[in-house]
Order: sequence, then C-alpha cells, then structure tokens
Amino acid sequence: METISGRKELLLVGRDKISNCLLAKIVPAPNLLIARHVGGSAKRAVKLVMRRRLRVSDIGKMFLAELMRPDFQFSHSKIFDVSNNADLAQIVRTQQISRVYLFRVGLIINSTILKHKVDVYNVHCANIHNYGGLAAIRRA
Repeated sequence: METISGRKELLLVGRDKISNCLLAKIVPAPNLLIARHVGGSAKRAVKLVMRRRLRVSDIGKMFLAELMRPDFQFSHSKIFDVSNNADLAQIVRTQQISRVYLFRVGLIINSTILKHKVDVYNVHCANIHNYGGLAAIRRA
C-alpha cells in the first residue's frame, strides 16, 4: 500500500487471522499508521442473531473457519486500539489522518468521523459478485 507523499493514512483492521495475514504483508511506511478494531464482536453477533440476520449455526461455522485458518505473525512497532468512533476520531484528529482504510472491521462509521473531512474506504476480501449482502457466509 503506497501512501501519498506528505499525507498520513490509517489502516484499521479487525482482530482475526485474515487481518493478521494482511498485517504480515504490509511493509512499514512513515505515513501509514495501523490500528485494530477491538470492539465487542460477541455483542454484535448476539444482536445479529436476535434480529435474525444470522443463525447460531452461521456463527459456529465462522468460528470453526477461524480456528482452521493459519495464523500470521507481524511486527509493527505501534498499533493503535480503536473500540468506537470516538477513538477513531481522536486518532484522525491527533495524527492528522487524511485517509482511512477499513479491512474486516465491524465498526459503523458515523458523522463523528465524516466531519473530519477524511476519505474512508471499506475494503472487502470476498468475491462480492457471488457472495455479497447479508448471510454471505451461509451461501458461501
């Protein structure tokens, strides 16, 4: 990932093994900061089951898939923790971030972030044409 000269960018990733794979491949760059979303994924999963967006069996399949994936080691010196939009806004403001990339993050970006005039890109690692939308795990 190449940064635009003079502009700081933030890569915000999830806490799973696929995110670790990406972090293992990222070459440290002075204008690229890294953060991990440490928000409550279990709480979110319960809400999705209660709203009938996911089945308990879907969560089981995701859990088993995560266990079966290889883990990757990475060595980035500074990784910020982000649990909500306020944490993200603070990093954007204090580090003068101009662009944010989201990868496997369950955080819903709200106006707290958008008012900072930062570009936000949500990057997916799925075959969107075949498995886009809700219940993609079940269809996959």
